[in-house]
Amino acid sequence: IKYIIENGLLNVVDIRINFDKENWKYVPELLDYLSDHFPKEKILISFGLVTQTIEGTAASEHIGEVEITESDFIDKYIYLYRYALSKGFEMGEIYSFGSICVGKMRNAFTFAPDKHIYKCLSCVGRTEESYEMWTDKNALENVPPLMNFDLYKQCFDKHCPFIPICNCDCRFESLIHLGDPQKIYCRKDLILNLNTHILNAKYLE
Repeated sequence: IKYIIENGLLNVVDIRINFDKENWKYVPELLDYLSDHFPKEKILISFGLVTQTIEGTAASEHIGEVEITESDFIDKYIYLYRYALSKGFEMGEIYSFGSICVGKMRNAFTFAPDKHIYKCLSCVGRTEESYEMWTDKNALENVPPLMNFDLYKQCFDKHCPFIPICNCDCRFESLIHLGDPQKIYCRKDLILNLNTHILNAKYLE
């Protein structure tokens, strides 16, 4: 971070802090350090929820031990959000799950060293979720899009106001929780609750 800022390589350094029930208590210490050592206008902080992954892996077992419930996530997120504001960091005004990710982009693919092609970054290394080998010249013809516009109709039918920021949520989360990436794992209530608290925190600031 020091090297990037001192050499003007980026106008702003984005620091994403993913937290769980084990490491969240140390985040304020990290924010104190960043506040003391770097100009705040050069640092952009964001927080993320550590979520579950594909079953039967070492990662899923570990996450099962440290993951935070969605309701507890709101409390901890807002605590850290307010703390970051108190240290003078500029914080984003909206939190959303899903949105338009690399996997939803028509011509975005991940070509892995194992020669498999992946649409979703969270699936890299899990060959059961991969597609053709990139050594096949016709490989990309068989990779289905994760941007399923048919799903939007379900959201419009519910008159959901979060469509522009959520975009039918995350396809990987749908795979994990519903077993099908072409379904919607809806977290509308969580997004509403969390963003209401964010709006309140920004207003009080």
